[in-house]
Amino acid sequence: MASAPTPAEVNDTSNPAALALQLQQVQQIQQQLLNANASRCKLPQFWKAAPEAWFGQVESNLQAHGVDDDLKRYNLVIAALGEDTVNELLDVVQNPPATDMYATLKRRMLERFAQTNEQRLRKLLNDIKPEGKKPSELLREMRILAGKSVTDEALKVKWLALLPASSQGVLTVLDGALDKLAEAADKLADIAPTPAVAAVKAYSRSSSPHRQDHAMAKEMANMTALMSRLLATAEQTNEAIRVLSQQRSQGRGRSRSRGRAGTPATQAQQGHCYYHQRFGDGALKCEKPCDHLKALKN
Repeated sequence: MASAPTPAEVNDTSNPAALALQLQQVQQIQQQLLNANASRCKLPQFWKAAPEAWFGQVESNLQAHGVDDDLKRYNLVIAALGEDTVNELLDVVQNPPATDMYATLKRRMLERFAQTNEQRLRKLLNDIKPEGKKPSELLREMRILAGKSVTDEALKVKWLALLPASSQGVLTVLDGALDKLAEAADKLADIAPTPAVAAVKAYSRSSSPHRQDHAMAKEMANMTALMSRLLATAEQTNEAIRVLSQQRSQGRGRSRSRGRAGTPATQAQQGHCYYHQRFGDGALKCEKPCDHLKALKN
């Protein structure tokens, strides 16, 4: 029975048996590292609505973790499938091929779950919904559906049509690549409406057309009344400024003649209240007793 090689014999590069042992040890270490990487590789749950995109992320993940073994790749994909998906793939799961296990599984999954170009285009044109998505997220989803069948120019027309009218008006006049427009659209979407506007929108969405018209008419009436009050306030403010300016001019004239007691102006103001003595005809208030109105009648 051959004895185990000593450390000196293992390090002896001129000994073929020592070289073989070193190679075996290196391979064992590499296998341990691969197993550790595979155990850390967690694939996302299968995206049944977008299998091509899912496999793109899966293969990047496998490559990043150095998982090249066919059986490990196959098992990792199986582990990422839900119960319904596994039931639809029982023929492959229960009878896996002897070779090319991962490639065979991928091909079967794409055959059964991937949409045809016609189905994707139909969904792009008729079924895609913008609710709850940022403009850039909506654009990414539309690009997945469009594939290579639709140009960016045609995609831009459909994408803009799905955005709010306020965003369309801004983005239509902007130049640049579609991705840059999507960034600008995201910034516009971040400018949230005020709570009052949001409440009106939420009420309108949940109301019947008749109630929507009534609510809109009421809102317009409220806005009209508010504008009228603001205009009236502005006019009153302008009038007050004009009166004050006039009073200051009169005050300066009176200050120059002050000291000459018994002038007709001073005598005429006897019996007037403070406000009419101070501001004359421009007074906005009056306190009794006051002879100002009597003086006007005379």
